[in-house]
Amino acid sequence: GNQVSPRLTTVIRPASIWALSFNASRSFRAPSFFDLYGDYIPTNFLANRNLKPETAWTFDVGNQVRLGSHELKIT
Repeated sequence: GNQVSPRLTTVIRPASIWALSFNASRSFRAPSFFDLYGDYIPTNFLANRNLKPETAWTFDVGNQVRLGSHELKIT
């Protein structure tokens, strides 16, 4: 099936040397063939035929300051 994975990013610049960023996104992962059927005994990996697709929401905030030729980024 089709899945939409939207992402939204907003950047605010309270000052010329300072930027704040806010991100939100949704992700999707379907189990692979190996996840479902790939028993591999030497590594104790056992497939799980009951796995379902996974979705997740992710959020983060970033802070960036520039002073001359130096830049500091914190997320």
